[in-house]
Formats: sequence, C-alpha cells, structure tokens
Amino acid sequence: MEYVAVAESVVRIAQNTFMREFTETEAGRVLHFDGAL
Repeated sequence: MEYVAVAESVVRIAQNTFMREFTETEAGRVLHFDGAL
C-alpha cells in the first residue's frame, strides 16, 4: 500500500509539472502569435 501511495504522489507531481510547463508553452506560443500579427 505504501508503494501505491508513493507512486500516486509521483504521478500527481509529474502531471502538475507537465501541465504547468505545457500551459506556459501554450501561453508563450499565443503571445508570440499575437506579436506576429
């Protein structure tokens, strides 16, 4: 059970990190696109 809890925590942290980087990348792309216009 402890291993499952640790695995879930790692997955949750990884997902949060990925989503934050993805959101920042998307925001940068949108800003760059707006600037190109």
